[in-house]
Amino acid sequence: MHWRRERTMLGLLGGRLERPVALVGVLAVAAFLVLPAGGAAQTVAATVAFALPPAVLGLRVRSLRGAAHPRLRLLLGASTTYGLAMGAWYLALAVGHPIAFPSGLDLVFFAVFSCYITFLALVLRDSSPTGALESRLALVDSMILTTAACAVIWVALIQPALPGDASVFATIATLAYPGFALAMVMVAVRLLVASGTLFSRSGLLLMLWVGAEACGDIVYGRQMTTGDFDYASAVTASWLLGCVALATLVARQDPSQVRSVAPRRPVRHGRLWTSMRQVIPLAAALVPFALALLDPDHAGAMVVGGLVSFSLVTWRAGMLQGDLKDERQLTAQLDRAVDELAAQRDELEHLAFSDPLTGLANRARFTEDLEAALTSASRGPGTAAGPTVGVLMLDLDDFKVVNDSLGHGSGDALLIAVAGRLEAVVAGRGTVARLGGDEFGVLLPGATTESGVAVARRVVDALAQPFGLEGRVLHTAASVGVAVVGPGGDVQAVMRDADLAMYAAKAVSSGTVRVFEAPLLERAQARLELESHLRGAVARSELVVEYQPILDLRTGEVASMEALVRWHHPAWGVVPPDRFIPAAESTGTIVGIGEWVLRRACYDAVSVNRDRVRPLSVTVNVSVRQAQDAGFAQTVQRALTDSGLPPGRLVLEVTESLVMDSSPTAAATIAELQRLGVRLSIDDFGAGHSSLARVRALPVRELKIDGELVRQLSDAASSRPIVTAIIAMGRALDLAVIAEGVEEEDQLDALRELGCDMVQGYLLARPAPLAAIARDRRLPPLAVLDVEGTAIQRLG
Repeated sequence: MHWRRERTMLGLLGGRLERPVALVGVLAVAAFLVLPAGGAAQTVAATVAFALPPAVLGLRVRSLRGAAHPRLRLLLGASTTYGLAMGAWYLALAVGHPIAFPSGLDLVFFAVFSCYITFLALVLRDSSPTGALESRLALVDSMILTTAACAVIWVALIQPALPGDASVFATIATLAYPGFALAMVMVAVRLLVASGTLFSRSGLLLMLWVGAEACGDIVYGRQMTTGDFDYASAVTASWLLGCVALATLVARQDPSQVRSVAPRRPVRHGRLWTSMRQVIPLAAALVPFALALLDPDHAGAMVVGGLVSFSLVTWRAGMLQGDLKDERQLTAQLDRAVDELAAQRDELEHLAFSDPLTGLANRARFTEDLEAALTSASRGPGTAAGPTVGVLMLDLDDFKVVNDSLGHGSGDALLIAVAGRLEAVVAGRGTVARLGGDEFGVLLPGATTESGVAVARRVVDALAQPFGLEGRVLHTAASVGVAVVGPGGDVQAVMRDADLAMYAAKAVSSGTVRVFEAPLLERAQARLELESHLRGAVARSELVVEYQPILDLRTGEVASMEALVRWHHPAWGVVPPDRFIPAAESTGTIVGIGEWVLRRACYDAVSVNRDRVRPLSVTVNVSVRQAQDAGFAQTVQRALTDSGLPPGRLVLEVTESLVMDSSPTAAATIAELQRLGVRLSIDDFGAGHSSLARVRALPVRELKIDGELVRQLSDAASSRPIVTAIIAMGRALDLAVIAEGVEEEDQLDALRELGCDMVQGYLLARPAPLAAIARDRRLPPLAVLDVEGTAIQRLG
């Protein structure tokens, strides 16, 4: 319950209580002015106004509980004392009980005013950037200005009306009221200026509080000397208005936290303000001396006031001198801090724009320099940089081999050496950057296509030389792409163009230089579009599986059929496999497509073999990406189990590169497939560098001769010796040998003569849908079973 009450009070004091407090206070002041003087109603109105500040401050302190600052408690105590003293004073006068002047109540009021000034000075200390010094200066300045103002008030208002028999204490009390009031005003103004809240609503309320109090006190001092003070007059109403302003300020916000409403940016004053802060106190100290010269009758008192003022000015100068010494020390510290920050900034800039390994520029610096070069080129051919900018992109061929075989330390050493050679080739005529990994960029301001290619060739030649690193001799090569752009070129576009040219160079051979041409971008964009469409081809049922029979030359019957995926795009028509299979490999979609083809082929094989005496096998191609997947063997097992195809009727064609792969994942996959009973065939045999020992060690059941070797059987430069050797090796290892790509009769005759086991190709049959294969004259009639199942639907 306590926290609910506190939360309610915080809500009220967050601004919702401000208007009700102001309304009640204004009504009380208005009632005081219009109601009969000295009556009970006027007394109630005065009491309400005097009670408002301590009441609202009490709520504020209670809402903050332990968090209430001692300064706020000081203000609460002072306002409570003020309210009680004013209430006692007014009630005494209202009932006709005269109060002597001065009296004990006057001392109470002076103590309250001292607390008010202390409160404002403490808040000023927290609100000012210079803290304690600012609060001390404010107090001294207010004392100087108050002394000058009191001298003027004394000469102009009080002394002429002071009775000749007035006591010293009466004289001091008469002058003390305007003195304390003016001191409050001076400190309050300094506070509001320092905090930047002079013209805010809180600032206006604060000034209304101290201003109303000051006006009432000055008039009160004058009227007490003349003896015509009326407790029910506008003077008392001025004090009531000050109480209402203070109560409203407290209802609006915590008055000890004036700095919380200050603007975020520090308040900056011009030279005029700074000069005025120094000149005004000095000028004010001269006022008593000026009054002594104008009115010799008061010379003694004015000289005393002037001496007090100049003592305060001297004290002020001493504080400033000490502050200047501190400021000089602070300035020296700031200078050192600035130097350190500058050094750190330079270091951070170096780290942000350089490659930590090679010391070359990084991608951020390269991009920034390229943008600057393009801007310079856009100014026209008259600039020093010239009208065109050349960009070279290169990476090291087979750098991964160095990292994998010798370790990353050797790889890093090679990158550092490469960076040194690149800088030697460019020789300060441009920017050399390491863009990431083993990729480097060279920026050549003012380069033409010819000069860019010349630099690229020098780069290729420099990197072709052997590297002596850590007691080893390493060889590497680089493929370089060149792009040249004129004025108005785009940074990202020219870097993309150079990158495309580099990959085109790598596709040709190692150590190649390629200049960017528009068709490269067109092909890249077309490939990107193709890859995007390919990702949803299975889901849209755009892929189909066709089959090409594999003929047994010994029996003349179809022994197997190879599953071949085809893509029927709704807008592009039939997309050739040599277009979308590489894209599927590079994007990884081949894994999903391959699984769908595998399952489709298993179901179709079951359908074909349902009425056959001699069942057919089905051959499915397996990409390297699929075989490297740790879960590929489980995928094959699920396809066999779901379709019901015997494992021995499934042949998986793998590439020579996979056969030569000695990685644990590949070895585990092959071993698991052997355990399942699936037959393995090496596709395109003879096109790579298969090891005979490796072939013998693997559970391979078939060798498929590369189609290019089969086609060369018809050429003058015949591949007959190679084909003969492959067939002999297969016979020696008890492996079935299949020739693919048979398109001419003489090729078929040669293969039959050499003893090849099986053949396939356009000469025998083109790939066709399963139903067409079923109608082939070399196959007995059969029914094609619809094998669309839940697993197929899930993949599609």
